[in-house]
Amino acid sequence: MIEGAWNRFLEFAAHARAKPAFDFEERQPKLAVAERIRGALEAARDHDADWPSQLREALHPSHRHPFESPRHVMVPTRQARWLNEWARRDPEALREPLLGFLDPGLEPLERFTQFAHAAKLASAIASTSGTLSEASSYQSRNWSIGSSASDDRSRGGMSGRRGMASPG
Repeated sequence: MIEGAWNRFLEFAAHARAKPAFDFEERQPKLAVAERIRGALEAARDHDADWPSQLREALHPSHRHPFESPRHVMVPTRQARWLNEWARRDPEALREPLLGFLDPGLEPLERFTQFAHAAKLASAIASTSGTLSEASSYQSRNWSIGSSASDDRSRGGMSGRRGMASPG
């Protein structure tokens, strides 16, 4: 990035953060969305039968907060639709890849990478007339859930959970 552009961004960010209503307008709505998503993930972990609808609700909030707007949507609409469709069609195939986001032993990038690999595999299997359950079953037979990226690289493979990331 050009140094001048970076400096201008830093000046803008400092100005925006200095605004007295910054926490109320920017931070609190995003934290509320993150908490709803975490609640849905915890429900999936606890085998709550209603977790797919909790996920759907978390991804499509009601915008009750006066400053909650599309800019506070943590998951873009296209990807939210795709994720909700996976949850509707085969919640058990989605549940396991989502649980990686709750794993405190993984770095955030590793959590996402494992989910993205699972998503890519599930999409590929589903697009060749397989089901997402078949993708999940194949995944659990062929990769150890929760293995680290370095473990998999040493075996010549990709890292951890193989998961479903939204197509392009």
